[in-house]
Amino acid sequence: MKNTVKNLITWSPSHLITSPKSAFTLAEVLITLAIIGVVAAMTIPTLITNFEKKAKATKLKKSYAEFINLLQLSKIDNGDITTWIFPNNYELDEIKRFADTYIVPYYRGASACDGLCSKDYEWHYLNSSSNADWVAVYQVQLLNGSYLMFKTGQKMGVAGTSGNINVLLDTNGKTSPNIVGKDIFELGVLNVASGHYLMGHHLSDRDLILDESSTNNCNENVGNGTRCTQLLKLDGWEFKEDYPY
Repeated sequence: MKNTVKNLITWSPSHLITSPKSAFTLAEVLITLAIIGVVAAMTIPTLITNFEKKAKATKLKKSYAEFINLLQLSKIDNGDITTWIFPNNYELDEIKRFADTYIVPYYRGASACDGLCSKDYEWHYLNSSSNADWVAVYQVQLLNGSYLMFKTGQKMGVAGTSGNINVLLDTNGKTSPNIVGKDIFELGVLNVASGHYLMGHHLSDRDLILDESSTNNCNENVGNGTRCTQLLKLDGWEFKEDYPY
């Protein structure tokens, strides 16, 4: 009994700290740090990518809504899109006239790049194909640093009777990757016959936009990515797991 009492008296919590059995060895600490480092290396890039996807999708959604809104404002001043005077050729001056009349004035603070946007700036389609078909392009810089690019979609014989204007948005300007479907997106096609629409607007089945059936699809093998905006719209402005990000 005396030994029991003695043990209770002499025991103290400091035994938990000073006891060799309760301390971590240097090897154990290093192993733990190594495990933490491996887990961080595996998860942090994914977290960063997901954050970038969310931010980019949110910005695109806002930009698309802004574009649709300004079209409505422009129609109040200039009449229905089907009555607008479209370019009758691929000449830059004609494209510029169209954009500066119907689109650019409705973007607050937008300004023509005057060649500054195109300096040290290269972009290409989702399937890495050339953008050589964008020969005459009018570029405009927005207040948030984004670029708008305009070109005629098809040659027209008589002004305002046929054809269309394609509008692309580079959400982050010169910052890479500068690829259609990744940071460059089509805001729409303005057509004298049917007004405004997105490439692939007639498709409600997302699988048909992702497959290899069209060169306009959101497919890295064969598609140029111009239908990617329609896909994101169908998906509630989210980059789904099967999106070619």
